[in-house]
This record gives sequence, structure tokens and C-alpha cells, in this order.
Amino acid sequence: MASVTERKVVSVLFCDLVGFTAASESADPEDVRRWLLPYHQLLRDTVERFGGTVEKFAGDAILAVFGAPRSREDDAERAVRAALAILDALAATGTLEVRIGIDTGEALVELGARPELGEPFVTGLVVNGAARLQTSAPVGTVVVGAGTYAATSRVFAYEPLEPVAVKGLSHPLSRWQAGKPRARFGADVIRDLSTPLVGRQRDLTLLRTSFDKAVAERAPQFVTLLGEPGIGKSRLVAELGAELDRRDELVTWREGRCLPYGEGPFWPIAEIFKAQAGILDTDPPTAAAEKLEAILPEGADRSWLRARVRPLVGAETGSVPTGSVTQEESFAAWRQLIEGFAEHAPTVIVLEDLHWAKDALLHFVDHLVDWVTGLPLLVVITARPELLERGPRWTRGLQNALTIGLSPLSGSETDQLMTRLLTDGAVPPDTKAELVQRADGNPLYAEELARMVKDSGSGHATVDLPSGISSIIAARLDTLEPDRKALLANAAVIGRVFWAEAVAVLSHRDAADVVQALQELARKELVRPVRQSSMGGQHEYTFWHALTRDVAYNQVPRAERAARHIAAADWLEAQCATRQAEATNTIAHHLETALELSRAVGDDRVIEELSPRARRYDQLAAELAMNVDTADALRLLDQALALTPVDDPERPEVLSRWGWAAFLSGRLDDALAAFREAAAGFDAAGNVVGMARALRMSTYPMNNMAERLDTINRVVAMLEALGPSEDLVGALAGQASILSVAGRRDDAFAAATRSLAMASEHGYAVPYRALEALGLSRIANGDTGGLVDIKHALAALQELGQARDTAVTWLNYGFVVWQIEGPVAALDSLREAREYTDRRRLVELDQQITCMVLELMVETGELAEVVSGCREQLDHPGPAFILLRRIEVLAALARAQLELGQEGAREAAEEAYQLAIKVGWPDLVAISGAPVATARAAAGDRAGVREVIQRLLELEELTGSHEFAARLPAYVRAALAVDEPDIAAALTARLVPLLPMWEYSVKTAESLLAEHRGDRTTAAAGFAKVAAHWKAFGSQLEHSYAIQGLARTSQP
Repeated sequence: MASVTERKVVSVLFCDLVGFTAASESADPEDVRRWLLPYHQLLRDTVERFGGTVEKFAGDAILAVFGAPRSREDDAERAVRAALAILDALAATGTLEVRIGIDTGEALVELGARPELGEPFVTGLVVNGAARLQTSAPVGTVVVGAGTYAATSRVFAYEPLEPVAVKGLSHPLSRWQAGKPRARFGADVIRDLSTPLVGRQRDLTLLRTSFDKAVAERAPQFVTLLGEPGIGKSRLVAELGAELDRRDELVTWREGRCLPYGEGPFWPIAEIFKAQAGILDTDPPTAAAEKLEAILPEGADRSWLRARVRPLVGAETGSVPTGSVTQEESFAAWRQLIEGFAEHAPTVIVLEDLHWAKDALLHFVDHLVDWVTGLPLLVVITARPELLERGPRWTRGLQNALTIGLSPLSGSETDQLMTRLLTDGAVPPDTKAELVQRADGNPLYAEELARMVKDSGSGHATVDLPSGISSIIAARLDTLEPDRKALLANAAVIGRVFWAEAVAVLSHRDAADVVQALQELARKELVRPVRQSSMGGQHEYTFWHALTRDVAYNQVPRAERAARHIAAADWLEAQCATRQAEATNTIAHHLETALELSRAVGDDRVIEELSPRARRYDQLAAELAMNVDTADALRLLDQALALTPVDDPERPEVLSRWGWAAFLSGRLDDALAAFREAAAGFDAAGNVVGMARALRMSTYPMNNMAERLDTINRVVAMLEALGPSEDLVGALAGQASILSVAGRRDDAFAAATRSLAMASEHGYAVPYRALEALGLSRIANGDTGGLVDIKHALAALQELGQARDTAVTWLNYGFVVWQIEGPVAALDSLREAREYTDRRRLVELDQQITCMVLELMVETGELAEVVSGCREQLDHPGPAFILLRRIEVLAALARAQLELGQEGAREAAEEAYQLAIKVGWPDLVAISGAPVATARAAAGDRAGVREVIQRLLELEELTGSHEFAARLPAYVRAALAVDEPDIAAALTARLVPLLPMWEYSVKTAESLLAEHRGDRTTAAAGFAKVAAHWKAFGSQLEHSYAIQGLARTSQP
């Protein structure tokens, strides 16, 4: 056959060994050949694996070509990937080093040439350019020219190098050193444009317009494509992507796909972030963490973002923090990272198959719709119509959200599509008409019917045409050779995305044979290769259509299917031995599915053997879900509990984890019951540490302060008997925090000091919440240097990315600022804290800060605003509006209404007071007691006032209560109003004026007592001083009372 010459754009790869010539100078030629043969074979295998052609070997150098004889749209990318793979393969040998140069440009290609026989194949300057780049490359690197860089700069990270002069060129040769891939495709396979796009121009226009609107107006747009399976949702998205690729502007395009099995609820978001960072599923956590750094924006939130995103992408290098993160906070962090993408370039985020999504992911999309503003961002969602039954808010007519329902193609459109699919024209008109009728407007039906007829080779519909898509796929699978069909069945057990090596294990076949067979199936468009595997060294594929996988899967008998699920779990476990967090959800899915199938067929032996392992992975998967999707964590732990008999020694641990998930879900009573049962189980087993941990966790859902103190004291005593440990450090820190809230400042100081000292002495992590408790105790004793401790703890917690603990510490910092600098300064600090919690969606802490702000607004005289804010909280309570918050809001409402003379004040005050007595928190009794004493005094209820104040006087913790100090003047006014100066004086004596606010409160009380006993001169002088103090302090309410007192006592 005559040779054909064509001009083609090719990528040429030159590779040369470093120092080999000198090393082999005196060697025998046979030895040189023996040394080179393995090297040559490695290079040939690698080049050909990436679709290249080896033109020639010249000693220790190789010349390879990508783009000839067959061109591909990604030849330049394949060349760079092959070069990087060569470096990795040689690095594994540890004995050889190379330089590699790649250039892309036009060349003359002899299509009929036989390079293996030495016939010329490629000619042009691009060959010389690659050779010069190789010569100038640093040892162990890949250096590319301008053509290759332009074609692949979006795919790889490049470092510019100094241009080099090249003989024969009029200008220096520009060059760049190639780094790791900037993006990976994982489950996002090569974008498929092979199926003709017919009948979708209007829909494509809507998509295109939404993108243009997002860019032009910097207004995020959300487009949902709805339609039945096979209707063309993904094909439409692919067309949009191709159009954007053809534009001059750089567009960031990231895809994530929901799967109906295995993966965690936020798999698609994780895939998007891993693609942006270039993280492989097989990267160890340290490598993943390093890659993640490249996409984290600079700024104050960097540490926080790092802490929130690392667990999602498998870059967590330590243990998963227990209960320290809310779902809302994670959402806020992930949103900000996506916003960062759009700040640098117009961005398209594609979330495919959201009908498979768990509720948590739908909530995240709602979060994006609610919060993202002012950015060129298009979010495209594909789903089946069933999604609407779950009612996500973004599908319900929001201003920046559009839903496009894809209808079946018309008869003429289907006929046009079928004509373009059957390009050889060998199908008779009647057969084509029958195909169009059976396709029923579904492009996938049409595609599968056309393929089946083409595969038959007869041009006729030689078998009865199935009427449903499942039948279409099943009939097509039956046309395969039995061994090929068996391979597909095993692949289907692994999942929509699978690996050839895993299929080989399940099929008991050689991996190379399986790869070859899958390539054949890929040519039949049943499966297709993934551009870059999510597991290093593995050949990754995906089913062409999800329904193909479903049909193949369902054809496997249940017992065999169970065995294959176990084998798939075994393979994943071995493959991801150093990175099981990434595969935990998938392994748990395979094991649980195997158990369900075994139960269905009554295989008790498999059930008994598999249950402990399935339970372990359910727990691991639940731990990963704990801070982002507590509902999923509870589901997994429900499964784990079902697999754990009452007498199983593992049951207490499972109960503890279940209790924590229940606590985070707001099921406080269930959580407390679980913790207590777990503690009893640990106790029965003699596991003191386990019992202590369960008891410590049980303090979180407790409302009663006495019970909480007794429990944490018991935990500390149990752990002390075992000697120093990190558990004891944590228990002491928890004890210090509870004691601080209870007003026992000296005991809190001692516990915090012990916690910090033990951590320092034994090299444990610094317990910063203990440092915060230490600072609070110092301040309660009049040592304002405690502010330094709190600030240090606050800064450290921020740096560690521990947002919830940061917010708690910030709240407490604002509280003590109130005591020292006044309510105005405290409000400024708390507004910063609210901004912090709002950005991170820390709903619980935002609720606490809101209550604190309402209290301070009473002090600053913003009474109408307080009433409005309190009623809003009471009428529309959120999930974080627990009993303690209700007490605070009712008390603030009562105070404001009393000052304004509004009805209902006493009812609110009495409810708050009775609830506070029930929970037994001294601070809450002090908070609620002031308005109830004021209301009772106004009603002339002398006995009622005495009851409140007498209860306060009986509290040992009263002296250390910051809340009591703020309300002393109100208590004294109430007591004197019912002519009870003795108890007013006794109450005043309980407050030592160690801090500015405490001093002003005591002086106000003393002035009121002087006025009551008739010492007008002393009272007037006192009121004059405190009026000036309260004014400078920013307390409008007490300043007003002081002015009134001065007016009363200054009159003759």
C-alpha cells in the first residue's frame, strides 16, 4: 500500500538517560544491551499505555510521538502524562535518571511508515525543539515548549524556566517545567460529544444564557436539568462545556457525581475539591494535605478552611475531632472555597445525578443558593424528576434558580438522531422506522437500539426489539461472549466506577487480560476508560450508562452477588490500606449489602463471619459523617448497633458513638440514655477509661447543674486513680469549664491549672479550653490579667481551625469585657464573634451570642429592640434554641417589658425563674431572679421578693457569679421597694468589688441603702459618683436609675 503523508499537529517526546554514556564507556556491548533492554521496555510500555508511538531508540535515548498515526484531542496531555509516568517508574527503580523534553507543533507524518523497521515517520522543527528542550532540562524533570504549554496549561501546574538559545532559531526557546496534574477526572470521565445533539438547541440556549448572565452581572445562577434516564441531561452539559472550552476566556469547570451506593453524602463536593487540588484517592494524607494547600486562599480564614476541608478530601492527618464541628460550619467553609474559585475566574460547578443525593447534600445546595452572591458562578444540576418529590428549595421558583425539564424528542427529531447514528446507511427504512418508534423519543433508547443493530452486522433487527430501556440493555448484554458478560457483571458489583484490577480479582483472571477485554467493551461503548485513575497504578473505567450497570448487577444471583461484594471490600481494603478513610464508606456499603443479601438467602455462616467486620466499617463511616451529616451517622450507627448483641463487649463503644450522634442531632434525652447505658457496659467489663469517657460525654446533654458537676467530678476521680493521661487532661479541662459556669471560680482555677500543668509535664496537646477557664477564674478574682489567657486561647483555637471552641471562647471573652469595659465594648466584641459564627454557620453558638447581645442591649437602653428580638426568638425557635437559651430570652424579655411598663412581663419572668430553678444553674437563677423580684415588688409581693433573694443568699456560688454582679442593683431596688433593707444589705455584702462593673453595682446598692435609711447626703454623693461611672461605662439603664436617685436625694 502506498504511503500517505499528512500534515498533523503532534507532540514529540525526547527522553535520554543521564550519565549513561560515561558509565558504559568501558563496558562490553552485550552488557550495555542487557542494561538497556529493561529500560527500553519500560519506556515503550509507558508511551504506548498513554496512546503514543515509539518512533525509534538511539542508544539510551528514545523518540516518541503522540498524535500520529491517529490524532486525539488530548495528545499533548497524553505526552506529558506519559513523561511524568516515566519519571515515577524510574524513581521506583532508584538506579536511573533521565531528562525529558516535549514540544508540540506541526509535522509531516508518513501514515504508512513502519517505525519499527527504521522507516521515517515524523519530520519537522518540532522534533528538533523537543530534542533541545530535553538537552536543557534539569535532571529528573519534564520540560515543555510553548506549544505543549499552551495546550495543557489548564491540566498541569507549570514552573516557568529561563528561555534558552537554540542554534538555528532566531529567538530563545521558551520552556516550562511540568509539575503534577492540576486536575484529576476521577469519576468525571472524558467528556462525550460523540452522540449527536438533536432537538436541544432551546435548552442549550437557556444554559448558555444562564452562564452569560452569571458572568455579566456577577450574579450566581442555578440551573437544574430534569428528565428521565437517557433523556440527554449529561449530553447537554457536555455540549455547554465544549462551547465554553472554545471561548477565549478561562473558565473553571468542575464536576461531581452522586452515586446510588457506597460513597459518603458529600462525595461530589469532595471530588470537586480533589480535582481542583490534584489529589488522588491513593495519595497518603500528608500528600493530600500538601496538595490542598495550593487551593486554600490566603487570609484569616485559611486555618479554619484547612481544618474543615481536610477531612472531606482525605487529608486529615490526625484523629477526627469529636463533635467539634457542625454541618452548618462545614457548609460555610466549603462554600467559601467554591467562592474562591469564582473570584479568580468564571466557574461552572456540575453536580450530576442529584436524585441519588442524600438530604445533607441537598441542604448544601440550598446553602449555596442562600449565601453565594456577587460572583460569576453557574451551578448546573442534573437529576431525575424524583428529585422534586423531596422538595429542595432551589427548585421552588427562586429568583436565580431555573429548572429545565427535558422532554422526549419528537418523532422527526428521533428520526434525525437515528439517521446520524446509523451513518453507514445499511439499515433498511422499515427497520429504521421501527427503531424510531421503539425509542419513543429517548436519545439513550435510540442510541442503544442503533448500537445493537450495528453490532449484529446484518443491518436488520434480527431479534425482537425490547420496549423498555432495561430490556434494551439486557438484550445487548446477551450479545456478548460469556466471559465478557461475566466481566461486566463483576464490574457492576464494584460500582458505576470500577478498576480493571478489581474486576480481575473478582473474576480470577489476569489483570492484563481484563484490561484488554475492557478495551474491547469500551469500543462497544459499554464502558469507557477514565482519563486519570483515582487510584495510582490502577486502570479505572466507568459504565457508559448507569442503567447498564444496574441491569448487569441485577442479573447476578443473590448468593454470588454477596460473595462478590465481600471480594470487592477485600480488594478496596488492601488497595487503600494506608488511606482507608477515603474508601471507608464504600467498604461499609459492600459489607452491608453482602449482609442483606446473605440474610435474604439465609446464609447464617456468612452473616456470623461478616457482622463484626461490617460493624467496624459502619462505625468508621459514621465517625467521618459525624460532623457533616449526623442523620447519616445515626443511620450507620443504627446498623452497627443492630450487629452488636447486648452481651457483645464492643456494644458500649458503639453506644457511646451513637449517643454523640444523637446529641449533635438534638435528641438530648436519647443521647443521655445511650451514654448511661454505655457507661454501665464499660463498668461491667471493668473498662475504667471507657466508662469515664462515656460519663464525660453524658455531661453535654445534662440540664441540671448539680448532676453535671457530680458526674464530671466522678470522671476526674476515676481517671486520677489511673495516673496522668490525655483523658485526664481533657476531663480536668471539662471540669474547669463546668465549674466556671457554676460560679466556683477557685475550684475552676485549680482544675484548669492542673490540666495545663499535666499537659505540659507529659507532652500532651495544650488544652486551650482549660487556659480559657483559667483566665475566667483569674478575672472573677479581680485579676484582669486573665484577659491575656483568654486572648491566647482564642488565638490558638483560631489557628487550629477549631471553630466551635473558638466561638465559645470569644463569647466568654465578650462577657468578661462587659464586666471590665462595659456593655458597648462587649457588644463590639460580640458583633465580631457573631460575624465569625455566621460565616461558619455555627448555629448553636450564634444562638448563644444572640442571647448575650439581648442582655447587653437592655443595659444600653435599647428596650424596644430587645422586646422585638426576644419575641422573634420565642415565636420562631431554631434547632439550637434549647431550654437554657429559653430561660435567657424570657428573662431579657421580662426586664425590657418591666422597664417599658408592658403587660406580660411578670408571666415571662416567672416562667424563666421556675425553669432556672429546675435546671439548677446558679447563673441562670441570678439572671431570671432579677426580673421576677422586680415584678413581684411592683405587685407588692413582699414574701415573693424575700423568697427570690433568700434563694440567692443560699447559693455558695453567688460570690463568683458574673451574672449576679450585673443585677445586684435590680435586686436591691426590689427588696427596698417591699421594705426589706436587711436582705438587701446581706445581698450587697456578698459581692466583692473586684472589677469595675462590680464596683459600680456595689456603690449603687450602697447609695440605695443610704437613701432608704434616710441618709440623703451620703446617698446623693453616691448617686452622683455612680451616675458618672455608669455613663462612662456605657450602661444607659443604670445611668438613668442613678440620675433618678440623685434627683430624689438632692431635693430639699
